[in-house]
Parts: sequence; structure tokens; C-alpha cells
Amino acid sequence: MIEKVIQYFELLSNRLGEAWNRFWFTPSDVFPCCLLRIFVGLAGLYYLMSFNSDLTRWFGPDGLVTTETVQSLTVPVPGELASSSFHFSYLNLFHSPTELWVVHIVGLAVLTMFTAGLFTRISSVLAFIAILSYVQRAPMLTGQFEAVLLMMMFYLCLSSSGEYLSLDQLRKKKINHAVERPSHSWTATVCLRLIQVHLALFYLVTGLSMWGLNTWWLGDATWWLLARSGARLADLTFLYQFPLLLNFWTHSVVVFVLLFAVLVWQELARPMLTVASVVVWSSLALITGLVPYCALMIVGNIAYARAETLRSWGARWGWQTTNFESLEAATISNPNVAGPTTLRSRHQPTGV
Repeated sequence: MIEKVIQYFELLSNRLGEAWNRFWFTPSDVFPCCLLRIFVGLAGLYYLMSFNSDLTRWFGPDGLVTTETVQSLTVPVPGELASSSFHFSYLNLFHSPTELWVVHIVGLAVLTMFTAGLFTRISSVLAFIAILSYVQRAPMLTGQFEAVLLMMMFYLCLSSSGEYLSLDQLRKKKINHAVERPSHSWTATVCLRLIQVHLALFYLVTGLSMWGLNTWWLGDATWWLLARSGARLADLTFLYQFPLLLNFWTHSVVVFVLLFAVLVWQELARPMLTVASVVVWSSLALITGLVPYCALMIVGNIAYARAETLRSWGARWGWQTTNFESLEAATISNPNVAGPTTLRSRHQPTGV
């Protein structure tokens, strides 16, 4: 009896270990990471450029958010509990307007390198540090957008996101004329899985928090968002004449957010969730004005998409995801190398 129990737990442990390794460490195509790098990099550039007009007004020696002000708000008061008293930011080391503008331009250059895929292994880490420094310099100015942006940038540091659609790809072609094939890596799997799990939990927590608020529970949240004139992109207050439509809109958002966290793990449900994500987040951007945040949430769907589908879409737009000309030349000289027909068949649309 004891031996059977031991065998059972050994079998259970082996099965769980195999499933764990298969989920996290099975090598996968790095192309989704490369595509995410471009959109996340553009979001990071937008974030830094949003400080262009008032950089010194915020962070200057006589600015609205001085280092002393931030420290007074983040350092715990004696006798009170606090989560952390240390917020890293290289902006704390520079105070004069000239110094701030120099490091700001350097940060923009680093984000540009990361977006373009130049020295991506290094620029991805430096870009994350740059965004983190601005967020930690003035945490009271941040919101959901910065949280999602930092999450994606941090996980992209773990993968080789400069393999495709990058200056690194062009640079390697000039240095090394070897045959290109779709690159697979376990680090790409870890990166994508972390983004997938993090986004799913983010959706779940968001949905549960909505469920606990009376405005969302009663179906009035959409109307209250529409009524705010300061942030909305369009005036849709005429919809007050259709309360059932507003209630349906509100409850649809809550249902979508909750279902996304559960159904996104089913491959057949992902195309439907992707379309719903575009509709829901676009509508929320229209009435809240949070365009960067909503756009970044739509971009997050790339982490769940199949690499073959993304490659096929990229080929339609003229993106060079694989060098088929060099493959064809190599096939003539070496018949053991997979030819362009074989690789093209793998890139046909198969759904998201």
C-alpha cells in the first residue's frame, strides 16, 4: 500500500514537472517578441516624449516635483508601515536644466535604438532602466499605462527580440551571409509566457475590481465616463436617451474582462477575444481619452497569437521575416537544407 502511494506521488511529480517544463521552456519562435518590441518601444518613446514640453517644469530645481517632494511622499513616516523607501531613478542625480535635457535626449536615443532593434540585448535593458527612472522619479504622475509598459519592457529584456524586423538583423546579414531560418528559443517562450500570465492576471484583477464597484455592477459606469468632459475624445452624452444601451455596454466590458482571463488559454477562443479586445479597448479609449493605455492592451494580444499567423500577416505587409532568397541559393548547393517551399508552407494563416 505504501509503495503504491509513493509510486503515485512520483508519477504525479513527474507529470507536473513535464507539464511545467513544456509550458515554460519549450523553444518557440521569437518573431512575436520582435513584433512586441516595436510596439512597446513606440509606446516607450511616446512616454518619454510626453515630457518634452515641460521637462524642467516637472523635474527642474524649482519644478513642481522636486526630489525633496518625492522623498517626502515616498519615505515612510516614523512609526508607519510602508512597502518601500527606495525608488531608483538616475534623474535624481541631475538637477540643472542642461543636465536634465542631456539625459532626456540620451533616454530618447536608447528607446529609439530599442524600437529599431539596434544592439537589442543591451538597448532593451537600458530602455527599461530609462522608463523606470521616469516612473520612479515621479510615481504620483503614473497610472495603468506605465505599469503595463514597464511589465512588457522588463519581460522583453529576457528574449532576443532583435532577431527580426530590426537593424540587428540587417547588421548580421552584412557580417554573416549564412542561411536564415525561423529562430526558436526557450527564452522567447519564457518572455511570452510571463507576459501572457501577467496580462491574464491583470484582466482578472481588473474584472473583479469592476465587479465590486456599484457603478459597474449597476451598469452606470459607462455613463459616468461619458459625462466627464475633460478627457473624452468624443461627446457621446446623447446616449443618455438609451439607458439600456449604456447598461449593456457597461456589463459587456465587465464580462469581456473576466472571460478574457479564462478563455484566452483556449486557442480556439483567441480570435474571438482578439476582435473583442479591439472593440472594447477602442470604445474605452474613445470615452476615457486613455489612448496609449488602451492601445497597449490591444498590443498585448500579440503575446497570445501564433507565430505562423504573425509571420503570414507580416509577409502580406512586406515584412522580411525570413530570407527566402538565400535559402533558395543554399538549397541548390546543398539539397539537405529545407527549401523555400517547405518553409513557406509553415507560414500559411492558421488562425490566431
